[in-house]
This record gives sequence, structure tokens and C-alpha cells, in this order.
Amino acid sequence: MAKYDIPVSQINIAGHTKAIRTGKAIEDRLQEAEYYGRCYHAKDELLVDSSLNKSHFSNTFIHEVMEAVNVEYCASKIKHREITCLSNGLHQALKSLGIQFIPRGGKRASSK
Repeated sequence: MAKYDIPVSQINIAGHTKAIRTGKAIEDRLQEAEYYGRCYHAKDELLVDSSLNKSHFSNTFIHEVMEAVNVEYCASKIKHREITCLSNGLHQALKSLGIQFIPRGGKRASSK
């Protein structure tokens, strides 16, 4: 089966372009707060720690997309634990198809 590493730098959700922010400054900010990622709806941006290995980066990216979808389409009615379960399941399904998301350029996430 083919493998597809899909670099991400932005995504459109409900007509809003969300910037995907990665890099050392973002890593430091997230790690200080003990987060792998964050979704900032007011700023239309998703932050993801690009020091994570590829699989963990992809899972975190999917989780933050689900957070944005929850706000835009579900009025934030889905609980965080349910988002985590759904995003983990979606990540596993996509991974089984050889699909994972990586930081744009793919240079920081390790290949694990």
C-alpha cells in the first residue's frame, strides 16, 4: 500500500481559513503549557508541536481540526473526551490507509 505524507500549512473549515502554526517558538509555547496542540478560533489558527513524531503530529493535527469543527458546526457541544476518541479513531483509520499529516516541509517531525 502506498504511503502519503500530506504537508499541512492551512485548512479551510466552515469557510474560515485556519493557519497551521508550527516551529520552535510554537513548540516552546505548547510544551510550557503541557499541550501537544491548541485551536484558537478567534485567531483562525491551529498550533501543533512539530517536534512530535510523524504519527503523533498527525493525530494531534486531526484532533485540533476536530476541535475547530466542533466550534463551527456543533456550537462546542461535543465534549473534549469525545473529540479525543473520535480523532484517535479517525487517525487510526487514515493511518491504516497510509495517510498521515506532517508539518509543511516535513523537516521537524521525526519519522516514527
